[in-house]
Amino acid sequence: MKKYVKKPLLVKQCQCCNKDFKTKQERKIFCSNLCYSNYHYNQNRDLQTRQCKNCNKDFIAYRVNKIFCSQDCQWNYRYKTKRQQLVKIECKECNKKFVRKCSGHKYCSAKCRNKSTTCQGYVHTVRRKDGTYVSKHRYVIEQSIGRKLETSEIVHHIDMNKENNNEDNLQLFGNGTKHGLCHGSLNKIVEILISKNIIVFDENHGIYNFLE
Repeated sequence: MKKYVKKPLLVKQCQCCNKDFKTKQERKIFCSNLCYSNYHYNQNRDLQTRQCKNCNKDFIAYRVNKIFCSQDCQWNYRYKTKRQQLVKIECKECNKKFVRKCSGHKYCSAKCRNKSTTCQGYVHTVRRKDGTYVSKHRYVIEQSIGRKLETSEIVHHIDMNKENNNEDNLQLFGNGTKHGLCHGSLNKIVEILISKNIIVFDENHGIYNFLE
């Protein structure tokens, strides 16, 4: 029966990092799998000296599409080009010109945005203490009753002026049905005014007007 003979450790130099390492394999030329991968990766790529697009310094490009010497240069270049693309527009509320940082910006400040009205005629949203936003007429009622409104609850403007958000001009309805009855009562009043020829329909403009 043959005795097992241990192979002696050989000291070799890694062909990638040039460090000495010990191994029992005569054919092994790399100290680790990482050095093996890096060596073959560097052999297969074409290293080129390029000029950084941001700082104009020469650097070795390890990738074909690499145009910046570092990540800092990449972000600085993008920030500069983004600043150059910024457009000055006129605020919809105060008519002052300001630099728009986003395509959706229409107002120069939050103060101007809160003064303006939405497409439905309501004054823009107000921020609650918990960070959430709500329309101003609903916010006024919430402060009055001391709680958040339910989604089913509706706040009605008594004088029909949606910009008048005084507490005396607001009426809270528990649901849309009650709010609908409120607006339905206006239709009945209009019918009476039409029957008495106080209000007439203008066929040219398609609207109702008072009889002159």
